[in-house]
Amino acid sequence: MAQSILLIDDEQDVVVVEKELLECLGYEVTAMTSGSEAIACFKRDPARYSLVITDYNMPDLDGLELTCQFKRLSPQTPVVLVSGFLTLSGDTVRTAGVAAALTKPLGLEELGRTVRRTIAPAGPDIPH
Repeated sequence: MAQSILLIDDEQDVVVVEKELLECLGYEVTAMTSGSEAIACFKRDPARYSLVITDYNMPDLDGLELTCQFKRLSPQTPVVLVSGFLTLSGDTVRTAGVAAALTKPLGLEELGRTVRRTIAPAGPDIPH
């Protein structure tokens, strides 16, 4: 069964592209264009999601606000923050509980590497 990712970005075109990239990598993706709708969706079944990827700059809730809400609902679910111009300090991002921060536009290789690293099971490294 594919791991499931909740993807949030207020720009529909960006959501379509990022969703396609993630699906090409073999993930099941639930895509939303509203932070408040994403929180409502996540609340219904937080255990469903292996990862949350959210845009930073959105009109209803910004990415840090969303991260804090996701972390209250499910502290173990990692959150990746994406932005075209991330100006926050590393300390601010870490304090909010962000697992990784990416800059748009996203490439398939960078996105795949970050997602795999972020949702990899904890434990000893197993040689491939």
